[in-house]
Amino acid sequence: MMKRRIFTAFLLTIFFIGSAGYVSAYEARSFRGDETDNDIFSAVEVPEIRKKLETLVTVDFRDVSLDYVVDFLSDATGVNIILGNTVKPDEKKVTIRVKDMPLEGVLKYIFRNEALAYRIEKNAVWVDTFDAMKEETPETRIYYLNQGLAMFTEFSDSASGVVREGVSGSASISKINTIKDVLENAVAWPSDSKINLDERTGALIITNTPSNLKIVEEILYNLDVDAAQILIETRFVEIDVTDLSELGVNLTIDTPLAILKDSGTPLTQISGGTGSSFSAFTGAPNEGLNLTYQGMLTKPQFSAVLHALQRKTKLKTLSAPKITTLNNQTATIEIADEFVYPARYEPTLIKQDLNDDGDFLDVVDGVRETRFVNVPQGFETRDVGIILKVTPSVGIDRETIALTLNPEVSEATADAFTFSGEVKLPKFTTRNLSTNVVVKNGDTIVLGGLIKETRTNTRTKTPILGDLPLIGGLFKKTSDSVERKNLLIFVTATILSQKGEMLK
Repeated sequence: MMKRRIFTAFLLTIFFIGSAGYVSAYEARSFRGDETDNDIFSAVEVPEIRKKLETLVTVDFRDVSLDYVVDFLSDATGVNIILGNTVKPDEKKVTIRVKDMPLEGVLKYIFRNEALAYRIEKNAVWVDTFDAMKEETPETRIYYLNQGLAMFTEFSDSASGVVREGVSGSASISKINTIKDVLENAVAWPSDSKINLDERTGALIITNTPSNLKIVEEILYNLDVDAAQILIETRFVEIDVTDLSELGVNLTIDTPLAILKDSGTPLTQISGGTGSSFSAFTGAPNEGLNLTYQGMLTKPQFSAVLHALQRKTKLKTLSAPKITTLNNQTATIEIADEFVYPARYEPTLIKQDLNDDGDFLDVVDGVRETRFVNVPQGFETRDVGIILKVTPSVGIDRETIALTLNPEVSEATADAFTFSGEVKLPKFTTRNLSTNVVVKNGDTIVLGGLIKETRTNTRTKTPILGDLPLIGGLFKKTSDSVERKNLLIFVTATILSQKGEMLK
C-alpha cells in the first residue's frame, strides 16, 4: 500500500507538470498506550489519532488547492481532516516542501500560512477560521496519570522521606496541588472552564475548550514520565581524633586522606583526582593500602577506608540507615532522641505538715513546712542527635548525581544555665554544615570535621590517707582530660530502575 501511494504521487507530479506533490509515510513512533473509550484518557495513553499525527511524511506541493492537499494527506496517513463550512478551500493554494516531518507539524505550517486554526479531536482534525474556533464548546475529560500524583506534589519538611535509626523508608505526600499550578499557568482558562484533582482516584478532571485540552494533554504527556529513584545509603561513624592522627589521616572535605602503615611508610596508592575521578590501584598487591581521596570514594575505595579504620582505630558505628527517595525530593535521616524539657517555671506556694503537729509553721531538717517551689510549666520537645537531609538530582546522563547535603548534630549539654537560683534549664549545642557535590552513580561522599570535644575532670585519692589534715593533699590527684571525637558521615547514592534494581 505504501509503494502504491508513492507511485501514484509521482504520476500526479507528471500529470500536473510539477504542481502536485508526493508523500512518503513511515510507521508511527512508539507511543505508550492505546485508544481509550469515551472521554477518559491517561496522560500518556493518547487516542489513536495522536499516533497517526506523529507519522513522518515528506511532501512537495506547489500551488495546489487546499482541499486536494487535505484529501491527499488524509488518504496517505489515515487521519480524518475535516474542513469547516467557513473555509473556502478553492481560494487557497498550498506551497510547501518538507522532508521527514511529523504530520502534525506539516498541518501546522499549512494552516498557519492559510490563516486557519485547527484542533485535534478524538477521531479527526477539525479545521476552521479563527473566528469560528473561538466559538468552541467546552468539554470535560478525565486524565489518569501513569506515575500517579506523587510526581506533581509538594514535599514539606515534615513530610519528606524520613527514616529513623536503622529503619528504611521512602518519601510521603504532603500537599497535592503542584500539577494544578502548572496547568493553570500554562493553559488559558475561560470563565466556564475548571480543573479538579481527585486525590482518592488520582484523576485530573478538566473542563475546557478542545484546543486548550490539547495543550493540557501535551503538558501531561511530557510530565508523566518515569521518575528516577535514588537509594541513599549512609553510615555514621565516630572515631577519636587522636586515632586518626596516628593513622596519618587528615580528614576534611577538600584535604586528601592518607592511610599509612604504623611506621609511616606509604602502602598501595590510590591517587586522588578532581571530583570523583580516580585512577586505578597501583603498586605491589602485597603492600597493603594507602588511600588518597578528595571527598569522594568509589565502592572499592569506600570498602578499603572502612576496613582500614576498623582495623586500626576504635571505630564506633552509630548507625547505617538507608532510604529511597524520588529525584529532586529531600530525604531526611534522623538518629535522634526526643528531649523533653520545661520551657519555664512558675513559683507556687505549698504547705506540708512535716511533723504532724497540725500547723505549717515549723522548719523540719532545714525544710520549711510553708514555702515557695518552682513548678515546671510548658514542656517542649526537641530532637537531639544526628539529622541528615539529602536532596539528590540525577543528571540527564543518568550517570551522575548532584547531592545537596545538610548534616546537623545537636545535643543537650550538661552545662545548663540556672533559673531563679534553684532550677536548671538545658542548653543545646548544634554542629552543622552544608555542601553541594556531584558524584558518579554508586560512589560515596565523605563528610568530616563535625568534632565533639568532651572535657573531663577526674579526682582520685588514697583511702584514709587522702582524708588526713595537712598532709592529705599529698595523697590526692586531680587531672583534666579532653576527648575529641570526629563524626564521619559516609553517603552513597545509587540510581534505581523502576523495578528497584541498581543501575549499572
